[in-house]
Amino acid sequence: MRNRIKQINKYLIYDIFGAVVYGLILYFGFTWLAGFSLLYAYLWNYALIILAVSLDIGVSKIMQSDELVMLLKKKHGAEKTGLMLSGGFISFKTLIYFFYLFILTASQIIDFNPELIGGNLAGFVLSNNYSILFLLAVDTLVGQFAKDRGKTKKILEKLKESANENQD
Repeated sequence: MRNRIKQINKYLIYDIFGAVVYGLILYFGFTWLAGFSLLYAYLWNYALIILAVSLDIGVSKIMQSDELVMLLKKKHGAEKTGLMLSGGFISFKTLIYFFYLFILTASQIIDFNPELIGGNLAGFVLSNNYSILFLLAVDTLVGQFAKDRGKTKKILEKLKESANENQD
């Protein structure tokens, strides 16, 4: 049990570190681009959201691949591989949602007490408080494309079966 808690804590630290790195990349890029144009800064934010969702989908597909599971089983054994894959893995998309919920909450606190945080950080938080809506829209759109692709695949399979039955 104690090992399991240590393993979860290790994954949690990695996850928090990933969210902090994402936040720092977003912050420094956003504040630098805002010096040129606020539109560039918003586009930077949106590009990072799209990139994060895309990377999350890619990593998810890789994690579900049979090749990776077989490679890990060969390297670490079946039991350890099961523990590694079931261990505290949180998708990066979930961390990004958490990050933008934090931004949304912080923006409300800044609205109530503007003296609490000043300068670039307050401007950054207030400028990105509705970015979670863009994240939701992109995530929903990607999910809808996946559902549509699945439906189309099923329809094509039925058409192929029907064509094969007609040939017999």
